[in-house]
Amino acid sequence: MPSTQPIRIVLKDLEDLRDLGDHMAELHGELIDAATGKTVDYGCFMVSVQPAFAARSTLVFDAIEPPAPAQQMEQSGTWSAFHEDGLSAGCYVVIAAVPGYALAGERIELREGELRSGLRIALHKQAVVRGKVLDATGQPVVGASLFAVGIGELADAHLAAWSTFKASEQDPSARDPSFTPIAGYTASDGSFVIDQIPPGLPLRLVARHDRKGFVVAPLAALRAGEELADFDLRLPSH
Repeated sequence: MPSTQPIRIVLKDLEDLRDLGDHMAELHGELIDAATGKTVDYGCFMVSVQPAFAARSTLVFDAIEPPAPAQQMEQSGTWSAFHEDGLSAGCYVVIAAVPGYALAGERIELREGELRSGLRIALHKQAVVRGKVLDATGQPVVGASLFAVGIGELADAHLAAWSTFKASEQDPSARDPSFTPIAGYTASDGSFVIDQIPPGLPLRLVARHDRKGFVVAPLAALRAGEELADFDLRLPSH
């Protein structure tokens, strides 16, 4: 027989940092300029929290489950702090993508119902790589996609999946082989600019084209604010 006793649910405001009421796990924090220590305001979609794999790579974004394509509604305004709620227990990465700064990611393990506040995500000045993608004959490749991956078994598995990937053959609603937020495309002259690269991390830069091939090049750790020019990539002949 159904119970006739009332169910009492206690709610609180999202920005309330007290561990009160009935809530799932929460994350609260702010973005900090690594050089000055000052709080950095940010706009819509610049901070997100994504589930992550247990496996690791030198690049934290390699461990993020690639999200399915989806439309999002943009909000105007800026924020000085982030408040993420409704999270289940598990592993997450807080991503901060603020123009002019390197992409930042902090890995966090949450317990059931845990409220984690006082997070400070440090933002470093971005590194930038410029170059061209050429085909086997030395001609510029238009519309090649580029992205960065880290080093480790997880990153190697992603590269294996990308090596046979054909964007033209995929369902538009399908997920990519891996999450690649550090990315770009070649222009009409084959040139590219990849920005928001985190400093101090050795990476690998991938260039791929459905018809013209796939290549992976090691990218040495760059300094904050460093710009590397003439980093040309040549796709192999088929």
